Amino acid sequence: MDRFQNMKKSPIIPRLIATALCFILPSLSAQAQSNVVFTSNDVSIDQIGTTNLALISTSALNNITALQNGQNNQAAITITGTSNGDLAEPIRVDQTGENNSLTATITGDENRLTTSQNSSGAINNAVINQNGQFNAVSLEQDAAGLVDGLANQAQITQTGQNNSATVQQTAFVAGTSLFNNDVLIDQTGDDNIANSTQSGVNNKSEQTQVGDRNRSDILQTGNDNIAIHRQFGNDLSVPANLGGLVIEQTGGATVTVEQYAPGTAPLPGP
Repeated sequence: MDRFQNMKKSPIIPRLIATALCFILPSLSAQAQSNVVFTSNDVSIDQIGTTNLALISTSALNNITALQNGQNNQAAITITGTSNGDLAEPIRVDQTGENNSLTATITGDENRLTTSQNSSGAINNAVINQNGQFNAVSLEQDAAGLVDGLANQAQITQTGQNNSATVQQTAFVAGTSLFNNDVLIDQTGDDNIANSTQSGVNNKSEQTQVGDRNRSDILQTGNDNIAIHRQFGNDLSVPANLGGLVIEQTGGATVTVEQYAPGTAPLPGP
């Protein structure tokens, strides 16, 4: 069951500011779309208004920044190739306003994505899929003034070796949904790192890792916390700085931990 909302397409007008590859059309309404395909460029996209949609497709060696400010911000990123973004200057998507949504599909090695979603009273939603080696994703979600509904939703799936996923979620006002902060991280491969930090009420973090020498960190602060952690593989009991599991909770808490060596338990189903 998909717990995450699908992005909705909207009528839109292009507006793009780019350093290396650039096409600009006049903005005719508050709605805006940027649709770019490029390689080996530095690109910046700025969108302000209502129903902002950025569609980005890259191959290799690109530095990309997308800024969206308004209502119903949507960004869809497709990366196929290597070395898009780096430690000093990762691919960056910043969304500010109400109803922020991001989907990213990344295939290749050494791609880095950093995303910030700040919502004033409505949902932040991110779905990220990475396949390759030495990829990294960092996601920050902050929902202030939540009225009802789930504030922050994040789903990250990584397949390959030496990948890392870091999620930070903040939502302090109780909504009507079961969870205000909800993160799901699935990693398949060796030497991967999953890290989630949640602050507020009704926090849920679920992490599943299949492979050897993987590390998982879960930090939850607030009331009504749920942490679910599953590891399948070898070298699961080494110190936390080398691999294994760290869970820290403050407030009401429920913890489920499962660790299995190969052949001792069935792998998680689809």
